[in-house]
Amino acid sequence: MEDQRTELTKDERPIQCIAWDDNNESHWRVGKDGITKIEAYTEHGEMSMVLWLAVYAGGNIIARVPARQVMVIYETMEEQKARLRGDI
Repeated sequence: MEDQRTELTKDERPIQCIAWDDNNESHWRVGKDGITKIEAYTEHGEMSMVLWLAVYAGGNIIARVPARQVMVIYETMEEQKARLRGDI
């Protein structure tokens, strides 16, 4: 069976952060600066579907970022367990 996590939009792991430089200094991170969720999705491009990331603050999308321009960082198992317990 194919590993569905290789497709960004089918990976169910929570995205914790997106960064757009090598030092991880320019980024959006869930739980910081009002960011509540980062979610992958696709839109129709000129010739094919294009991957994007939606950055949410509350229920509002505050930014849409082309996935090809950023590094995606997933929530660790420890962070996920803490979130599910309500610790973070």
